[in-house]
Amino acid sequence: MRLVSLTILAIFLSFLPVLTAQTIEEIVDVADYFPLITGNWWEFEGVDLKSGGTFKTLLAVGQNKGVCGVTVTPLLFFKDKKYGYWGPDDDLNLEWLLVDFDAKGSKYPDFLWAVGDKRYRRDPANFEELGVFKTFVAYVSDSEYPAYSIFPKQFSKKGTASQQKYHQTKEDRSDCDWIIDGSETGIAKWNLSYKREEICEPIIAGDAIRIRFAEDFGDKGWLEDWYFARDAGPIKIETFSRGQKLTENMPVMQRLELKAYYVKTRNGQIKSVR
Repeated sequence: MRLVSLTILAIFLSFLPVLTAQTIEEIVDVADYFPLITGNWWEFEGVDLKSGGTFKTLLAVGQNKGVCGVTVTPLLFFKDKKYGYWGPDDDLNLEWLLVDFDAKGSKYPDFLWAVGDKRYRRDPANFEELGVFKTFVAYVSDSEYPAYSIFPKQFSKKGTASQQKYHQTKEDRSDCDWIIDGSETGIAKWNLSYKREEICEPIIAGDAIRIRFAEDFGDKGWLEDWYFARDAGPIKIETFSRGQKLTENMPVMQRLELKAYYVKTRNGQIKSVR
């Protein structure tokens, strides 16, 4: 009987490392927090805490299309003032070329990631128009991880890290045949950390995920926190650095808070606040 008890105890203990490992990482259905469905949009009111100036930013999910051999879901950034978000130091709008988990041709099916972005000269008279094309920036990785990851299917307390190689062209192309090894215009370390939080914002409250994006070029960097709420998407963005050297305890430079949104969830529900 004692031998049987010891055998049962040994079997139980053999499972402890597996159970411990599972407590470090957590599987989260990211689609619930960032519904990338064409037609969804989020409108933010922002403030530049240095100048006190206010601005409006609109994020909208565009039509799927093929870029660099993969299906991307564009996330479009529009702003009403030059110093607004995105690109507060340039009068630009942005088309963020995102690759969803189930995207055709994805090299990294365990991640929501970005192929690159296209930048446009903003037309001040047309808030919801991207403007005139300026630059296509592609992100290239030499590792098993995407150069520009956003959400992994499985969160880790250690976060994720990779190296980005930036390539740029002034041609508005949908392929990446123009990229040549060694021709990158910049190399950066890309580090993400994730934290589960309960948020209580004027427009929404409940379960949320905070992602800290740290893009470090060594002598300069960009640092942002994005907050995503379940069945709503991005609800708050805070910028700590936009070209300064990254240090600890950097103050917030810009803060964007969600004021209106229209979201169709994966199960077909419509959620809207206007």
